Amino acid sequence: MTPALGALIDSTPKDQEFLIVSLEGRKLTPERASGIVRELKLRANGVANIDEAKIHIRDELRLYDMRGTAATELLRAGCSLNEIAVTMGWGLRHASNIIEKYAATIPEVADEVLAKLIEARKAQTGQ
Repeated sequence: MTPALGALIDSTPKDQEFLIVSLEGRKLTPERASGIVRELKLRANGVANIDEAKIHIRDELRLYDMRGTAATELLRAGCSLNEIAVTMGWGLRHASNIIEKYAATIPEVADEVLAKLIEARKAQTGQ
């Protein structure tokens, strides 16, 4: 857990059932949560269109891609498959499958990530 997330959790009212809520303090609907992500993506891409140093978010990415994308970023940062599985709350097999799926969608790093994944699988099976 990051320090910022810890602070958010600590500052959340004890009687609040959900961590992320609407402006009125109610549970977000899936549609609204998706809309928020879509709006943030559009804003970020608007900035990226002006500033080449900013990263453009692919249009096909959706809210449900966030965990896979986060796992792939952990791998790119040098985390082992086991560290990723533990961090994400997944089994090793599931983590491996998710990494393999998302690594294939990032052309500029796919070869490097897939090579690491193959090595990690070899290490797990002792081959």
